[in-house]
Amino acid sequence: MTAVFFVLAAALGGGARYLLDSSVKNRLSPTGPAGVLAVNVLGSALFGVATGLLDGDTIGYAEWSVLAGFCGAFTTYSTAAVEVAYLFRGRRWALGLAYWLGMAVACIGVAWLGFVGAR
Repeated sequence: MTAVFFVLAAALGGGARYLLDSSVKNRLSPTGPAGVLAVNVLGSALFGVATGLLDGDTIGYAEWSVLAGFCGAFTTYSTAAVEVAYLFRGRRWALGLAYWLGMAVACIGVAWLGFVGAR
């Protein structure tokens, strides 16, 4: 049953990622990385809050499966890496580096803030 929860959560996470990424890109820049940045920052914050709310000693496999399935499918670091590679390929070194480092710092920061805030 845990696998079923994981698959369902992953399907919901992937669908939510598509909707948010598309919405942000349509509003800001169809070719820019803003959609993936929004997805990864929001997903990291969600994971931080959820892990802060859940007691690590009593959380079961089903809960972790749903959390990892949804957040894992919602966030997309592989697509972010491809976007950085495109920026580098276009010789936009500073923007690529700023995006790469900025996303890492933002995602770790909001995950930590979510975790601490939820405790």
